[in-house]
Amino acid sequence: MTRIELAEEMLVDAALCLANQRYRSAISRSYYACYHAARWCLEQIGINITSRDVHGACLRLFSLHFIRNGLLPDWMGELLNRLRRMRIAADYRLQLPNEEAGAICGAK
Repeated sequence: MTRIELAEEMLVDAALCLANQRYRSAISRSYYACYHAARWCLEQIGINITSRDVHGACLRLFSLHFIRNGLLPDWMGELLNRLRRMRIAADYRLQLPNEEAGAICGAK
């Protein structure tokens, strides 16, 4: 399986979770779908992340190589960062803040 195929599979999983009101899982799968798509984009230009902070490095490098130079719109970088924060909240907080709870539809 390629990284982009994994991203596509996770996006389907996110939709299934959302349809079944599994909101925390929908957020997580949405984030990982975007994360793996971003890593795939970086790999296409020869960047393989070896940092211990793989997620942070991925977001920084994706922004540097695809957002800041105008290849992709700003909202894509903002969405990836927002989904990361939401995923952490969904995985570790007992109560979701209103921002995360209200943004579930945005993840869809």
